[in-house]
Amino acid sequence: MTAIRTSYVRAMAEKVLKESGVREPPVDLKMIVERKGYVYLEVDTFPDNVSALFIAKDGKKYALVNARHHPHRKRFSLAHELGHILLCHATEDLDEVSSIDAPPESMQHYAGGDPREKEANVFASALLMPVKMLKAVYSKGADIEKLATVFGVSQQAMTIAVMNNLSTLTKQVRTP
Repeated sequence: MTAIRTSYVRAMAEKVLKESGVREPPVDLKMIVERKGYVYLEVDTFPDNVSALFIAKDGKKYALVNARHHPHRKRFSLAHELGHILLCHATEDLDEVSSIDAPPESMQHYAGGDPREKEANVFASALLMPVKMLKAVYSKGADIEKLATVFGVSQQAMTIAVMNNLSTLTKQVRTP
């Protein structure tokens, strides 16, 4: 894969939100992963460089997050890893098999320039800060800090989402 499938990735996030019945922020990510058949667990034994991990063990699927990380990081990392799963990003090129007791040495499972990483970031952003919901709150005059609080994300993630969707957020509806 060389090109980023932005429209497809955003449509996948919208589909997940619709299937989960999410209509307003903040997106209940724990509920979403549980509806996808994963047991959500926060793990306090992960190394600092492991944020989130999806694994299968003994016939169960687990969505794991590093309990020691900030809630915003947990949410974005979990949404990012869910993106890898739902976007069918191949993992054959991973050197190590992960488990709850033996997480990967780092979460750099794909190189930073890998399109799969960019797609997973687009998915996480579209899932946690859907443009329709973002526009509704943004139109009420909310600033970055307020938006970040409402959506349960970091100010950095919100700044990127606003910048990436600025034309949509500022477009006025014309009346005839």
